[in-house]
Amino acid sequence: MDVCGVRHECRLRGTLKKSNKKDNCIVGDMVEIEEGAINQVYERENILYRPLVSNLSYIAITFACKDPDFDINRFNMMLLNAHFYKIKPLIVINKIELLNEEEFKEFKEKLSFLESLDIEVIYVSTMNNIGIDVLEERLKDKLSALGGPSGVGKTYLAKIFSKNLVGQNVIKLDMSEYSEAHTVSKFLGAPPGYVG
Repeated sequence: MDVCGVRHECRLRGTLKKSNKKDNCIVGDMVEIEEGAINQVYERENILYRPLVSNLSYIAITFACKDPDFDINRFNMMLLNAHFYKIKPLIVINKIELLNEEEFKEFKEKLSFLESLDIEVIYVSTMNNIGIDVLEERLKDKLSALGGPSGVGKTYLAKIFSKNLVGQNVIKLDMSEYSEAHTVSKFLGAPPGYVG
C-alpha cells in the first residue's frame, strides 16, 4: 500500500477477511490502516470484476478504427458495461494512420452520438505518436483500466505509459489471466451455441 509516497505492507484485520471473498480488499480500495493492518475498507464508488479493481476514474475503452475492423456491437456492449458498473468511459480509437482523410471523417461521424452522451473520444496513433500526450494528460493521476478487443494496441499503450511513468519499458505484461477462457475451445470447436 502506498500512502503519501511511503510504501506500507499491510494485512487485513481478522473481521475483514472472515468472509473469505476475493473482493474483501482490492486494488483501488480506499482503506484505513493502523499498525500494519487494514482496519476498514471504505465504500467503493465502482468495481470492475475483470480485472478486479475498484474506484476507477475511467475505463479507457480501446478500439482500432481498422485492423482489426471496428466492431460496433462489441463497442456498444463495452459502453453498456461501463455504465452498468458506474465507471466513466473514455473512448480511445487507435490506428488512425490506417485511414485516409475521408475514411477518418466518416469514422468520426459514426461515433458522433457519443458527444450527446458526454463521452470523450481520443483518436491516437501509437505508430506515429499522435494523440498519446492528450490521452496521457487525461489519465494522469487517475486510476484507470484499459479494455478492448485483441490487437487494438492496449499493451503498446500500457508500455508507453509505463515508460513515461518510470522511465523504462515494461519488459513483460502478462495479460493471459484476462483472456477469454473459451478462445482455444472456440478455435478448436466450442460447444454448439457458444457465443464468445
